[in-house]
Amino acid sequence: MVDRDDCRIALLPIKPRFVNSILAGRKKVEFRRRFPADVEYVVIYSSNPVKRVVAFFRVGKIFRRGPQQIWRKYHQIGGISHVDFTAYYAGTQQAVAIEVDELFVLRAPLALTDLDLPPRAPQNFCYVEATVLDRLLSSASPASNSVN
Repeated sequence: MVDRDDCRIALLPIKPRFVNSILAGRKKVEFRRRFPADVEYVVIYSSNPVKRVVAFFRVGKIFRRGPQQIWRKYHQIGGISHVDFTAYYAGTQQAVAIEVDELFVLRAPLALTDLDLPPRAPQNFCYVEATVLDRLLSSASPASNSVN
């Protein structure tokens, strides 16, 4: 279950096609160019055109390596083609893989303002207060989606 005492929680905008893959259990890792090491939970914001918080997950491991090392380790559960992955990391030396350890899906998507957050999603990510996670817990159900 969720242990949120003194943990760092990030709101992460993700394209709807990748969100759908996470929710379906096909994508068990989220790729980023940068991401902090101290995040324990990720709140999933499905970006345009959905523009809603749809789920959150407990972070498994955060793995940082070169893009090709990340691809070799996670390509089977990454939910992205090699062409798209390579284009995303073009010109970068480091890739970040965020493992989805325990996924919680909201019964009904929520607008950011429903969670007392600013109405515009961050470009990359932003930290949110633990009270956001508390509110999400009351409207979420655990899903089976882990890297293990």
